Amino acid sequence: MKNDALFKDELAKLSLKVSKIISDDEFPCKVSPKFLRDAVKDYPSRRGKGLRPALLTWSCGLLGGNPQLALMPSAAVEIYHNWTLVHDDIIDRDSTRRGLPTCHTIIANFAKDTMSLKPDDAAKFGNDLAMLAGDIQQAWSTSMILRSEKLPAELRIFLAEKLQSNVNRPLISGEALDVESSAIFGKKLPSTREVEKICRLKTAALLSFCAESGAIIATFKNAAKPQYDSKSSEKLAKFADYCGLAFQLKDDWLGIYGDEETLGKPIASDIAEAKPTVLLLKTLELCQQKEKSEILSILGSKAGKREIGLIKKIMTSSGAESYVLRTSQKLASKALAILESFPQNKYRDLLEDWTHYVLDRKK
Repeated sequence: MKNDALFKDELAKLSLKVSKIISDDEFPCKVSPKFLRDAVKDYPSRRGKGLRPALLTWSCGLLGGNPQLALMPSAAVEIYHNWTLVHDDIIDRDSTRRGLPTCHTIIANFAKDTMSLKPDDAAKFGNDLAMLAGDIQQAWSTSMILRSEKLPAELRIFLAEKLQSNVNRPLISGEALDVESSAIFGKKLPSTREVEKICRLKTAALLSFCAESGAIIATFKNAAKPQYDSKSSEKLAKFADYCGLAFQLKDDWLGIYGDEETLGKPIASDIAEAKPTVLLLKTLELCQQKEKSEILSILGSKAGKREIGLIKKIMTSSGAESYVLRTSQKLASKALAILESFPQNKYRDLLEDWTHYVLDRKK
């Protein structure tokens, strides 16, 4: 990083501003019953890393726009990201998120404690109501974009439409492909290219929207037909696409090699879910047949310390771990090369540090 202290300070200040916008917003206040309203507000109040709001705001600043104009859309994408986490946690059957119980787990516990539901009924109730919480969060994010009063009405509508067509559709399609590939994993191995496509749909689509939206806000001309610097916005969208795939590769690596307490979620959950990742597929491609059989026998079950240790050893010795880290670094280098084509300013420096942070993060 060029200036680690400055980057972390700017990220923290922006995250605080975005969190205040979210906490002060009245959209969820009329949600009922109360436990559903609490569930809608829960994840957004947990203060994530703030990477998406930073990408949107700093992309606006990069092109000479006023970052203050990007704050409401930045808060909107943070809320949008959170609904995907709520639904992901249901699909992945995760019990913790950011070191705390997942949304569906909290509601299931509520149902057991206050409604006296049996465990199976409480679990279903938790899943059902968490899905509704995620649906409301998605509506909340769109509403927040449409209520960004500092932006022209035409621009708000344009961004809201882009969110639906450029993010909603590909992201949910990516999730569907991910679930499908996990379901047939034992019968058919997807290619690493297919899994990379899923990563781009699930992760990179929202990041690309953030970078592109920042550029559009900075260069938008108030006209009947939206006019903006499409060349710069497309370049920044590609920058974010490279970062998105690098982010997911690092996320998969952390899912095996990371620290559970730091991550705030279980290690090797991808193994328990028999979820195909580039790291896992590359391992199966490169390892010996005996090692491949050992890994396949563990997939789909909760791995203990011995099993996780065995898988880590095979991933490292086969060269799969170094392949994933090397590929992630190459993607980051491509992203940084795009940034270098823009004039140097404070926000380019911050976006460069943002890219390094994505690659070097521990959680």
